[in-house]
Amino acid sequence: MPGLTKPVIILFCGFVTILQIILWLPSYIYRCLVLQLVKILRPDLGPILDPIATLIDENYSENKANCSIICVLKIGGDLTLQQARNIFSTNVMQAKILTAKGNFVLRYPELAQCQVRYMGYTFWKQEIGFQIKNHVWEEQNLKAERISEIHEKMLNKTYTEEKSPWELIIIRNYCEPDDKQKPESQTLLILRIHHSMADGKSVVKLLVEGLGKKKLNAATAVNTEDRSFWQQVQFNFCLPYSLIKINQLFLENQMITQKHPWSVKDIHNDQSVINTALSKKISKNQIKLIAKRNKVRMSSVFLLIITDTIRKFHEEKGTPCHDSLPVYCLLPKENHPDVLKNHLYIGVPKLPVEEPCSKIRLQKCDDLYSNLRNSSLPQATEVLACLVSSWVSGMRSRLTPVRAVSTVVSNVAGEEVGFNVGSHPCLDFTMTVGFRRSSIGVQFFVLSYKDSLQFSVSTKGSVMDGSATKKLADLIGKECDRLVNADSVPSL
Repeated sequence: MPGLTKPVIILFCGFVTILQIILWLPSYIYRCLVLQLVKILRPDLGPILDPIATLIDENYSENKANCSIICVLKIGGDLTLQQARNIFSTNVMQAKILTAKGNFVLRYPELAQCQVRYMGYTFWKQEIGFQIKNHVWEEQNLKAERISEIHEKMLNKTYTEEKSPWELIIIRNYCEPDDKQKPESQTLLILRIHHSMADGKSVVKLLVEGLGKKKLNAATAVNTEDRSFWQQVQFNFCLPYSLIKINQLFLENQMITQKHPWSVKDIHNDQSVINTALSKKISKNQIKLIAKRNKVRMSSVFLLIITDTIRKFHEEKGTPCHDSLPVYCLLPKENHPDVLKNHLYIGVPKLPVEEPCSKIRLQKCDDLYSNLRNSSLPQATEVLACLVSSWVSGMRSRLTPVRAVSTVVSNVAGEEVGFNVGSHPCLDFTMTVGFRRSSIGVQFFVLSYKDSLQFSVSTKGSVMDGSATKKLADLIGKECDRLVNADSVPSL
């Protein structure tokens, strides 16, 4: 870092960590007091938002909702509105799970609850007069839209404060405008849900296991939580150092990010449109072949594709990359619960966009992914999130916006076999994710479904327009073709 020596940076980050803990103590006491007062003063309120969800929380009724998850399902045949309502009501709203105490409870109670802000925190509250027809309806005006355009429009919609932040939209007799084959009747199901309710994996499970009534067949995350007694002692003992290390990482990355063209400058007031584009469909078996041939993980190949896309994008603009790029890497967390929850790790690696050799870039991507999985920093980041989530909303909104990265990379392993909605097969499944309030201007997301996968690219309008967003998505497809067509990953 220019002008600051390493010891000074570490000393400053140590001070920041101590300040975070000092702020946490009274905030935690206040939060516990609020939880007790709520039982007396507001018995109508339900559970408080969990720590990770608290960090994604936003006032989506006053401002444009930035942080939504959009799923578009292409269903074979004609699914009527009444059929969709009946299936969703029976399979999802009435679904129950067995608790550790041996009793059955609703699996998705939040779908009938809205979010209420009280005494500085956000709680769940039963939606007054909840009816399925207020959340599931048919839309006629989107029939002529492309799938990517539908994703974009859904990401830029607002929610109603008094209603649970989700909706399911049905488009009957849909035909993709660019599809020259004119297939038989198809129906689109569009689920829009706020990210504070759930992460991408939870939403996939809701649609496959809830709506589709079948167990999700998907790759599972590597277990990194199981620790021996002494490993847990070591983690707890090293936790203060890990928190200092995280703050140091954030500070150093912030100095790089604030100069990057993809960084949002006005992080508190940016209400620009979210642009969205989808890559072409990519064979999952081909990605597996590349991973096997080079003895790396599939996730490492995803990181290489994104790294190479970023390099190519900047080269074509005449702004080649000279430094590695800090990104948020959302890691799938093992033992994902069967309820709606944000259950993930956050890593902050640096993509090797400056490395000229593609084969070395792939090895570096594999190394950084392996280091993330084996490091205690993602778990320590979760601890830091718990500290920050105890702060009241006003303090969180001013002190916690992410400034350390301009780019997010994440992926979700989707259903491998396929599923039906009632008697109608799900032919295709696409997903896009919005942004939390931060400096993040570009987000890459990968979802697999059956034997293919697809990248989505979301950007903030303040850093990139729609045509540049589409170019990024197109470059992803070209980089995939380049890797697939090579006998081995070549040097550039």
